[in-house]
Amino acid sequence: MKIGWGLTASPNSLWVKVLLSKYGLAPNALPSTLPTKYGSYMWKAVGGIWPEVLKGIKWDIGNGNRVRFWWDNWVTEEYPLYTFALQPIPLEQLEECVATFITVEGIWNWRLFENLLPHHLILKIAATKPPSVNDEDDHMY
Repeated sequence: MKIGWGLTASPNSLWVKVLLSKYGLAPNALPSTLPTKYGSYMWKAVGGIWPEVLKGIKWDIGNGNRVRFWWDNWVTEEYPLYTFALQPIPLEQLEECVATFITVEGIWNWRLFENLLPHHLILKIAATKPPSVNDEDDHMY
């Protein structure tokens, strides 16, 4: 579990960069699964617990460029937004970061998701400050 957390919390560490490069993963992105077919014993073990690692990550939104809108826990403490979707999420949105859901004026682009989520989550998003290019990077805890 400690190595899994290190992969998420220390993206600029040399050992993290080496592992991500070796296994073809993008830096500063958290994949929903880890490719483990050809990995080392350690990598396969991390891949086995990866869903638990992701479940334990919580986010504070900064510029919105690291947190995935549908897959990461940034609105609720328990589950990512995709688990609450009222209808299928458009494929082009699935991997998009939170910053993608902001208009050029810097407000939430409601038309992209208001019909996809229950009202109580729309209210939580409305109470969340939209990301801004002037803000620091998103912060995980």
